[in-house]
Amino acid sequence: MKAGSLSLLLMALLHLPSATATGGTFQHVLDAMQQNASGSNFPLSKIRAMSSCMSSVSRESATNFNLIDAMDLLFEGFVEWGVNNGTDGVEHPQPCNDGSDLWDQPQNYQERFLSPMAKDETLLPGATEVLITQPCNYNSNVAYFSSMLAMCDPDQGKDIWSMSTSTRSLLAASFGSLGSGSAFFHGSGTQLGCRLDNAPIAHIALTSYQQAVSSLAPDEVVANVQPIEKMVNGSKNGTELINEFVNIFAEHNIFEWDQKVLDLNNFFQDDYKLTFAGIVVLNARMELPTRVGDLLLKFLCEAFGFDDYMTDFLLSDFDLRLQQLLKLKPELSQGDKRELLKRGLGVLLKIGYAMAWQEELFVGPWLPSSGANKIGAWLMPFVNALADKMTTYRHSLTVKTGLHVYPDCERCRSQEPHSKWHEESAVGLTDLVYLTDDIDALLRGGTLVDGTLVDGVQDGVNEEVFVGMVESFLAGPEADCMRKGFAKGGLECVADLWGISSTLVDSVAFCEAEGGDMDCLVASINEGGSLLVNKCRKDEFDAANFLSCANSVVGGKASLFAILEFLVLQ
Repeated sequence: MKAGSLSLLLMALLHLPSATATGGTFQHVLDAMQQNASGSNFPLSKIRAMSSCMSSVSRESATNFNLIDAMDLLFEGFVEWGVNNGTDGVEHPQPCNDGSDLWDQPQNYQERFLSPMAKDETLLPGATEVLITQPCNYNSNVAYFSSMLAMCDPDQGKDIWSMSTSTRSLLAASFGSLGSGSAFFHGSGTQLGCRLDNAPIAHIALTSYQQAVSSLAPDEVVANVQPIEKMVNGSKNGTELINEFVNIFAEHNIFEWDQKVLDLNNFFQDDYKLTFAGIVVLNARMELPTRVGDLLLKFLCEAFGFDDYMTDFLLSDFDLRLQQLLKLKPELSQGDKRELLKRGLGVLLKIGYAMAWQEELFVGPWLPSSGANKIGAWLMPFVNALADKMTTYRHSLTVKTGLHVYPDCERCRSQEPHSKWHEESAVGLTDLVYLTDDIDALLRGGTLVDGTLVDGVQDGVNEEVFVGMVESFLAGPEADCMRKGFAKGGLECVADLWGISSTLVDSVAFCEAEGGDMDCLVASINEGGSLLVNKCRKDEFDAANFLSCANSVVGGKASLFAILEFLVLQ
């Protein structure tokens, strides 16, 4: 090899992303988080895994960015924004908050405890001047980096993938952007942080959904989950959006980021509620009898507080178009319908539990209660186990148990509701990617089951029994509670209906007066007569037995538990 060629090769190698550790701002930020929590650096093994993942993403032909560089630049911008008090002197349009973008604007989250970003400026110049506004909600975004790693690891989640490696790589980049962008928001309380937090969620949802429907006949409304009149500027697919979003950090200075994200939002449904609703409609139409789907989808629009415009679009436009496209595909076997239904409900369980702690989507007296937060944290591994039983998706021990999933997680999980949202939504969104990949495989003629015959009939849900149970639920008092809206006391109403609300409230109040010890909470709940939290949570977990026990504890009033138990046993 000629000397000139060798020099070029060495220069190229020097600019390749490191496969051992980033050594840049991203790593220093994680080290600062861990030092604030425990005095030690962030585990090097995790740094190496993240670096290897981000390097592999950057090498994919579908990506036109270096993810390690992008994450470094995002956090360098964060420090710069903090040192400048979150303002460039320009009035920004369409604010998430109050019209300015000063640091530490009022938020709807109960945590507010200003804390320096780092103990010194050895690795992060200027970091001691940056005051993190919500330390737990800032740290807990590290959970999304576990989702990034899951997209890079073909052995996690499921055995067979329908989507390409390049699409998974772009989703990995979006999970990385979500962890960093949401940390920016909860660390700063700024409008810019708000945009950097919300956009990646929308990109993950849209990319996953578009993968699921990629084999359907072309239809612009179905492909984008948007009304025609909302696409006057054209549209971009999810993978395009991820590429352009990540490149904002590399191609523009931080004082331009806000407008660049706004410009990008003009090309897609940045209010991601419609995209998630589209995924639910798609699942329902593939796995449920038509009349059950009709009733259930109308109920969900009411429960989640969709306005008339959104409801009319989903049920009278999008849904009708989707059903016509699905008719062009072979009908799923009963076994595949059953398996898809179970997996979909398992994903919904995780995301639903996460939403209960989000502090805006669902509201209730449990959010500010220290005792309720401890119980909520205590139940998280159980919720994951129950959902994993239904989905069969695989996760690392760290993700399943929450052990060391982010710096100071034991304290933050038990103390802050929104930290639980970050941790549980990270695994819920990961499962959503797996689910949409399963849907894509089914629509391309694949199967989720082995075709086993039971008494001469391919294994599947007993449709007549299941339809009856769902219709009974929709006509019952639980559904009436939920129709009030989850953001308007629907969950409180259900808890009162089941007879567990007053016992839990009394137990939590008593033990908070005694210091909020978890042993006190468990003992008090048992003495108060409600066994839902403790009796039914066995050391050796069995999903069906738990659901049966839980329903018996509330006097057989929980038809939701009965439906889930029925599906788990199928």
